[in-house]
Amino acid sequence: MIAGWLGVAARFARSVPWQVYAALAIIATAWLWGNHRYSQGVDDEAADRDAAIAAAVLDAIEAERAAQAAFEASEAERQADTEDLREVVVEAPEGEKTAAVLDALRGK
Repeated sequence: MIAGWLGVAARFARSVPWQVYAALAIIATAWLWGNHRYSQGVDDEAADRDAAIAAAVLDAIEAERAAQAAFEASEAERQADTEDLREVVVEAPEGEKTAAVLDALRGK
């Protein structure tokens, strides 16, 4: 039974011109080459994406550090201003503390 089917398949294979096999080989080669190039492109794209993510993370870290430094500078300035106002309140005579604080805030 199997030998009969093999004989039929062999006769069919011999009846097909060699040009058909050559065309199928060219198509298969092109298909495999295309898959290979596609895989290379996917790998390159993944590497580019990973590099962009790493750069974005580094930028975010740098921005966070800059924001923290700006906050700390602002906080130090606020504390210095508060300390200056406390000194003005302590040095101002009784009854004129509010006017002294307002003058200090206005920059007089």
